[in-house]
Amino acid sequence: LSYTFESTRTQLHIGNLLEDYLSMDMTTIAGVRQDVGRAGLIGASYRATTVQTEVWQDPYLTDAKRKDTDRTNEGFRVFWQQFMSSGLEFRYTYSEIDIDDELSGQSLALTPAQRQLLDRQGDIDNFALLYEFSSDDRKHIVEPQLAYIDRDLDGNAMANDGVRASVNYIYQHDDHWRWVLNASYGDYDYKEANPIYDYKDKSNHYGASLSMFYTGAFGLKHWTFNATAGWYEQDNDLDFYDSSVGVVALGMLRRF
Repeated sequence: LSYTFESTRTQLHIGNLLEDYLSMDMTTIAGVRQDVGRAGLIGASYRATTVQTEVWQDPYLTDAKRKDTDRTNEGFRVFWQQFMSSGLEFRYTYSEIDIDDELSGQSLALTPAQRQLLDRQGDIDNFALLYEFSSDDRKHIVEPQLAYIDRDLDGNAMANDGVRASVNYIYQHDDHWRWVLNASYGDYDYKEANPIYDYKDKSNHYGASLSMFYTGAFGLKHWTFNATAGWYEQDNDLDFYDSSVGVVALGMLRRF
């Protein structure tokens, strides 16, 4: 949901950004965006987990039933879009990960120092650079993005950093149909050897999504129907940490 003040060119917004949703980031934001003329658009937002997310207290427990615990993600984002009337955007996102009962490795014969290496809590810094290219008629918009991500987690065997490249393509077929394709790939190196496997992990993250928007659906003039299908996978050298997720979603947008 967003509301724009015409006189000051200020926009307030709350909800889930499509660009985050398509990269499987389910946090909700609340923020402000300001039009500063030829200089572009600047903004800031608060980000937090609003839908309860659960993880295992100790994911390495194998001889008993695992217990779950809440995981929260809070932080902020600042950005400068359309920098000096160009397609350039600078973006910085900070997140703090907190797990209520972080007991990773407690079920294993590890020392306290080794268990500390498995701690999944900590800070994430994301520095991103984007540029929008578009055709003269705005039917085709391509926005590549390059980001450096530092997951400075409390457990150095979980902490990692690396680079992610992604591209967003928008095709405006006509006044009714619009298609959005998003694809990304990331490569990350971990900071210390995993005490369970005595190996310093590496991982590759990749995914893609396709969204369709149809304005005027079902004869509703100001409504837009949308459908999204997405897939994301994380491939680690240590197979225990491999993961994948898929999403299919339907929705309606209303413009006043």
